Amino acid sequence: MTDNQREKNKKLKLIRRALRLNQQEMADILGIQRSSLSKIENMEDNRNVPKDAFFILNKKFGLTEDYWERSIEPMFNAQVLDSKPMSTIESISRYSSPEKIIELLERTISDKEAIILEKQKRIELLEHYIETISGTKLDKNAG
Repeated sequence: MTDNQREKNKKLKLIRRALRLNQQEMADILGIQRSSLSKIENMEDNRNVPKDAFFILNKKFGLTEDYWERSIEPMFNAQVLDSKPMSTIESISRYSSPEKIIELLERTISDKEAIILEKQKRIELLEHYIETISGTKLDKNAG
């Protein structure tokens, strides 16, 4: 087993714990047996992380390539903060610096603000379109 493989085995365990998953839950996500995951995490029998583990964890939880390949935080992309319960946010904070968590939250807020502005523009365009085809001014205060 190479140093890189050992590092990935360690990271898989850290990621599992950060997501507050038990071994069975993580094994099910990765499509392997729980006993295989245990051997991977404990570096037994020269077991390696499945080749598609990054892609699965990236798609499902927003695992970053920088973290997986080079141990550069954050562990997860900002969208994981949106889609996971508070307990996951708390667990992420154990593995990321407060500055990184703040950065992720600020990015998430900025993304949400941009979405809100875009939706407001769409509403205004639709209102204008309705007013144009109906020939009447919409009452914006109506419920």
